[in-house]
Amino acid sequence: MPPRPVLFVTSELPPSGAGIGVFVQSLARALSLRGRECWVATWGKIPEFDSTKRVIRIPFVPVPPIGDKLFALALTRLLKNSSIDDPIMNVHSPYPQSGTACDIATFHIVVKNVLSHGQFTGLKKAQYRLGFPILCKNEEALLGSKIICAVSNAVADDLRTEYDFKGQVNIVGNAVDSSFFKPGRKSSEPRVLYVGRLDLNKGVLDFVRMAEQVVHRFPSVKFHMIGRGSADSHIKREIRRLELDTSFELPGYVPPETLLREYQKAWVYVSPTRFEGFATSILEAMSCGTLPVVSDIPSTREMLRPEEALFCHSKSVQEYANLVTWVLSNTDQAGLMARTAREHAVHDYSWEKVSSRYETILNGLG
Repeated sequence: MPPRPVLFVTSELPPSGAGIGVFVQSLARALSLRGRECWVATWGKIPEFDSTKRVIRIPFVPVPPIGDKLFALALTRLLKNSSIDDPIMNVHSPYPQSGTACDIATFHIVVKNVLSHGQFTGLKKAQYRLGFPILCKNEEALLGSKIICAVSNAVADDLRTEYDFKGQVNIVGNAVDSSFFKPGRKSSEPRVLYVGRLDLNKGVLDFVRMAEQVVHRFPSVKFHMIGRGSADSHIKREIRRLELDTSFELPGYVPPETLLREYQKAWVYVSPTRFEGFATSILEAMSCGTLPVVSDIPSTREMLRPEEALFCHSKSVQEYANLVTWVLSNTDQAGLMARTAREHAVHDYSWEKVSSRYETILNGLG
């Protein structure tokens, strides 16, 4: 008798700049290789049931709880008329889609923690202020699922802190395809890279302000920021204010092959984020042999060892600039650390290991 199919519920697929899409797509592929039938239900502009790609798209209204209930009703209708038999439902945060009946809830971040302590402006600030109670209620509702998973111990700790959750949390981890994300030729000129959502809580303005100090010491250095997000206009305005236009490139979202070249050519990768569950972009940089400079937060301490990254303990612009300058000035030593990071990524952060942990959990549900 074949195992039950699994239906992942997520806010995006294919990936368009957030780690959640990469995680779900990669996990579904890895579990499929193990013989598990995997489907993904995600947001879309029009209703779509793609049996070839095993993707279900449902229009989503970002107004909780109405939007969640409409999504859940549409998904239920589509499943009733499909060949998907009794799927295991696995909802993935960061958006707590609690309207859908859930067997497994997988937390990539804890929304309550981010919204309580994060920095937001404009429309996003108003949306989160109004939606905060409902989003937290939805997130807490997911904790009533049969099985709770988190991508890191840091996320599990946040669940316990924010909701006084005392149940079991299964740590499934995160991974990277090291056969695709591999070292390549570095740029001839110094290059500093950021990859991820352009969000104030990712420290993107600190990245720009750090660049101003690094340029004074390395005038030829270039800074690439890959991604899209609500802070895009803030970033461009700060670049203009600091007169750094000729030092920056902001190509937006790029396809995987271009992203690979960006990692390979960069001399150093910088992640000044304030909140993170288990950063996909850091894993990708490690796998490409590009040394990470990271904020000293619980999740980065969990995933990286001191000999394979530089930690910004004070989270100050000055310290980030000093660490990046050290990397650009000590390429041999930085290269040795980067190779150590690559070995760690290949050995410990594989989709084979993550899918194995997941398969054990899925087998417990039939």
